[in-house]
Amino acid sequence: MNTLSNISKRYPNDEAAVQIGIKPSTLNLWRTQRKGPDYIRVGRRVYYTQEQIDAFLAANTVRLQDERA
Repeated sequence: MNTLSNISKRYPNDEAAVQIGIKPSTLNLWRTQRKGPDYIRVGRRVYYTQEQIDAFLAANTVRLQDERA
């Protein structure tokens, strides 16, 4: 588990949305619906780490079954 002391880079909502490939407004909506990647809240600001973004993308990767097997 990450602690704030070992987090190297934090991305604001707009930058995280670009990395995920969605609009910032979609990421805002997902957050209110408790969807999307984990995030860090500092006061009113929201940040995402690269690890949180990568974990979200990995968890939502669809693996296709090889039909030849």
